[in-house]
Amino acid sequence: MAAIHAGWRGTVAQIVTHTLHKMHKEYSTEGKDCRAFIGACISQKHFEVGEEVAAQFDEQLKYFDSAKQKWSVNLKEANRQQLLVFGLKENHIEVSPYCTVEHNELFFSHRKENGTTGRMMAVIGMK
Repeated sequence: MAAIHAGWRGTVAQIVTHTLHKMHKEYSTEGKDCRAFIGACISQKHFEVGEEVAAQFDEQLKYFDSAKQKWSVNLKEANRQQLLVFGLKENHIEVSPYCTVEHNELFFSHRKENGTTGRMMAVIGMK
C-alpha cells in the first residue's frame, strides 16, 4: 500500500511511477494486482497555469483557453496514465469526480482560498 500526494510538480516528476517501481523492487508488486484511487484535487477546468508549467505536460493533458490566454492541465488524467503505464487495469483505477475548487465546501483549496486553508487527512488500510 502507498499513499501518494501528487501536485503538479510531483506529477511532472512522476512520483506515482517512482513509487510503483519502488514497490515492485521491494515487494515484487505487479500492476495487474494493484488497485488505485485518485482522490479529490483541482480539476482541469480550474487548474489554470502559465506556459512554463503547461510545457511540462503532454499535449493530451492540457488545453489552451484563448479567451483567458491561460493553459489548463488535467492532473487526474496525468496520474491515471502513470498507473496504466505501470500495468494497472483500467477497471482497477477509480478517479474521484470531486474538484477541490468547485466543491470547496467539502475540501480545502490552496488556490481558491489564496493560501489560507485548513488541513485534510487521508487514511489507507487493509481489511
